[in-house]
This record gives sequence, structure tokens and C-alpha cells, in this order.
Amino acid sequence: MNAGELRHRMTIQAPIGVLSETDAVNIDTGVPMKIDVLPLPFQGRERLAAGGVQAQTIYTVTCRYREDIRQSCVLNEECCTHRVFQILAIIPSDRRDALDMTCVTNG
Repeated sequence: MNAGELRHRMTIQAPIGVLSETDAVNIDTGVPMKIDVLPLPFQGRERLAAGGVQAQTIYTVTCRYREDIRQSCVLNEECCTHRVFQILAIIPSDRRDALDMTCVTNG
């Protein structure tokens, strides 16, 4: 991972009920991250649910190693399309210099 690859800025947020019973808590803002979309053949298909088409897109989001990110956190993109990423899995690198997170956006 190179510094030039970390082109997106994210806010790491703990939703209501995770760190506070009444408010969502911003753990950190402006965190540089890299976003890679899973290739289309490996993405899930759309389905009908709740009266409409439901779809999700799977991404790998990478940042420098940190210990304050939990699977219950949400990543809010501050630039580009302002996506909201739900974390499904957190995979630290072998050298503990980066975190790869499997994330999903719904839409």
C-alpha cells in the first residue's frame, strides 16, 4: 500500500447504541483510505424485497493499521459520492501496517 493510493477521506463512526445510547459517535474524521470494488462477476444479484429492487455492492476498503475500528462501525465517505460503508469483516495485514475491510453499500 502506497500513500498515493489512499485517495478517499472517511469518517469512522460508531452508530447509536455502540459507544453511546443516545448519539452516533465520530471516532475519527478525514482518515485516508483506498476503495476497491469487488469485480462484477463476484457481486450478488439484485432481488425483490420490501416492495422494490434491493441491491448491494461489495468493496474492499483499506487504511493504515488502527485498533479503534470495530465491525459495528460505519465508514462515511467525505469526498466523491458520499457513500456509507457497513463493515462485514476486518482483516489486518501480516505486518500490521494496514487493515483491509470487506464492506457493503446498500442501494
